[in-house]
Amino acid sequence: TLFPYTTLSDLIVTPIAGTTRDIIESTHNFGGYPVVFADTAGLRKHTKDVVELEGISRAKECLHNADLILLLTDARELLRNISTYKQSAQDYQTDYLQELDLDANKLLGKRIQLIANKIDLLSMTELQKLAQIDNVLKITCKQPTTDIVQPFLRHFEKLLCELYVMLFVENY
Repeated sequence: TLFPYTTLSDLIVTPIAGTTRDIIESTHNFGGYPVVFADTAGLRKHTKDVVELEGISRAKECLHNADLILLLTDARELLRNISTYKQSAQDYQTDYLQELDLDANKLLGKRIQLIANKIDLLSMTELQKLAQIDNVLKITCKQPTTDIVQPFLRHFEKLLCELYVMLFVENY
């Protein structure tokens, strides 16, 4: 979950898939831009838990209504796919969205930011490889430190500014 970054609170963060089920919203001001964060259930295809399936359904609806989607992925998974299949980060993102069973047509025109999570689990060599990948934010939600959080927040404010300009131009 990315929520501890956005709320500055101590939420329970576990490696167990399926623990976030409800949509948790929080409103903030980032660089003068009003932002509503919605932390949703993780999107997985292979679950039979009816409560988790409802959370996934709600998460997909939330995505379709979002102006900006922060798409978290495991940093090791990203590196493995880019290395094994010689993919770009954009190709990985496209494949990842399909793997999550998201309707690409409903996401057309959406701004999606790929975020490599769990960088605390990477070796120095893996961190160096990850640093060479453009347009991917790098974070750890387990033990966020200033040297990780500050660059993330600066980049996030830049995304908000770009999005605001884009939405302003579309509406006028």
